[in-house]
Amino acid sequence: MVAGRFDANGVGALTNGQVDANSAGTLINKASMTGAYTVAASGRGTAALAITGVINPVNVSFYVVSRKKLFAMQTDARSATVKGVLSGTIKEQSGGPFVVSSLSGNAVVALQGVSGTGESVLVGQATANGAGSLSGVTDQNDAGVIVLNRTFSGTYTVDADGLGRGTLTITGDPKVKTIYFEKPNKVFIMDTNTGAQFGVAEAQAAGPFSNASVSGNYFFGGLPSPVMSTVDIVIGGCGVLTANGAGSTSGGYCLNDFFGFNGTYSVAANGRATQTIENGIGSSPIIFYLISPSGLVATEVDPGRSSGITVIEK
Repeated sequence: MVAGRFDANGVGALTNGQVDANSAGTLINKASMTGAYTVAASGRGTAALAITGVINPVNVSFYVVSRKKLFAMQTDARSATVKGVLSGTIKEQSGGPFVVSSLSGNAVVALQGVSGTGESVLVGQATANGAGSLSGVTDQNDAGVIVLNRTFSGTYTVDADGLGRGTLTITGDPKVKTIYFEKPNKVFIMDTNTGAQFGVAEAQAAGPFSNASVSGNYFFGGLPSPVMSTVDIVIGGCGVLTANGAGSTSGGYCLNDFFGFNGTYSVAANGRATQTIENGIGSSPIIFYLISPSGLVATEVDPGRSSGITVIEK
């Protein structure tokens, strides 16, 4: 997993780059990065990156979605020194210089990584005080080991250079997490343990929330899995659902044969919700958190069953 930031000058040079990486617990911390890039009229670009402490150059191809968003992929051949191929999204950073008060208020957190041969997923809500402290609640499915509604507290820092890198420490967890700001109150989070959890914390709309906050037509899709696994047909994959605003849902999956499901849900004031899905094969419990009434993140919490993160949007 890799997180970082850079400045692009619009004429082919990358400067002020910073990179953190986690390869199954082998870490690169705040490595400096420079580079050169070109972009064709079609929107396809290439870049050669020089990163302190790794074999250079690191070669990347990317496609411009818009000025604010690129899809990127490493193009180096796998070898004894290049053991994995990276791919992901590059998003425009805004709102800097960043300071500790750039993170404040309520945010929804969603992290995904590996645990043995399964997936390790955490979703939750965090409240930052804008002065370096935070607290909240999380739900975790660690390769089928379920821990629900666990409270936590911690601290966070933001580097003095204002470029948007910082750290996050959870009480009782010896592994410090790295954060990078996309904008105030939205950060990418990279864990430094061997499971290499990666995800995002995004500002949550004002509550309180209730069942009525989830109403109307939604689509959903599972985030890419960091491990090879079967498609989770309970909430993963993709599909559509309709919520009636009073605790009931219906919908269908877009698998080989489109088939339906029904469910019930209950939303707490902080935006944490429980849901049970019935799909004709069986039932399964789901936890989801509202980022807003139009955007939710969910994971299955069936003991013994690994699950990924599903994004649900109107």
